[in-house]
Amino acid sequence: MAARRAQCAGFTLIELLVVIAILALLVSILSPSLRRVRQLTHSTQCASNVRQLGMALSAYVQGNRQRLWDDSQYSNWNPSGRWFSDRIPPYLGSGVERLLCPAASEFNDDPWSWGSATTVWGGPGTENWWMGGHYGSYGMNLWLTDWRAMGWREGLWGRPATAQVPADKLPVFADCVWTGSWCRTTDLPPDDLRQGATPANPVTDQYHGIARHCVDRHDRAVGVAFLDGSAHRVGLEELWRLRWSPEFQPCDITLP
Repeated sequence: MAARRAQCAGFTLIELLVVIAILALLVSILSPSLRRVRQLTHSTQCASNVRQLGMALSAYVQGNRQRLWDDSQYSNWNPSGRWFSDRIPPYLGSGVERLLCPAASEFNDDPWSWGSATTVWGGPGTENWWMGGHYGSYGMNLWLTDWRAMGWREGLWGRPATAQVPADKLPVFADCVWTGSWCRTTDLPPDDLRQGATPANPVTDQYHGIARHCVDRHDRAVGVAFLDGSAHRVGLEELWRLRWSPEFQPCDITLP
């Protein structure tokens, strides 16, 4: 009797195959849902990150007579001190040196160290003299700083509080393949939304503007922080409807 009970307790080959088939079916059903949950988690964390960057920038302004630094004083051959990652880490909070988008935290082999949908710009190595060891996955709206010495009359001249545009429409930080951007109404989207605009993937010889932010990190969207302290997910086509500077005129575009 004991031998017969032991024999009955086992599974037949057909029963095992049925169980495996059911498990495979459950995995196939749950995989899209799990992927969406992961994307939502990344998007939520990203929005929190850019909001923290925006708050740190606001704290910097309050501690420096309501002004930001003058970017134009730094030569291309001596970029030390020009990156926002040089300036605002002390305002991020105790123990926080930098914030990375959870969807773009990998390093790449690009000699110019441009980022992408999944990789950061820059790198920790000292071999890249241009970046000086800085890296990140967010970029600053560089019209906030003062570029008049370069002959550019656009922007806020280092005084964000003087912006004559709605603060909830003026981006401060956003997902980006470089450390910052100068966005203009005439900017075109990149051909490759996974790569964004880089010197190796330019947009009709212009890769300084919105195309740097137009990268598919959060299901055709990016995280954006605004001057009013808010931050949220913004669709890639919506980037052209924001007010990047007083001169920027919102427009509609269609992405491939």
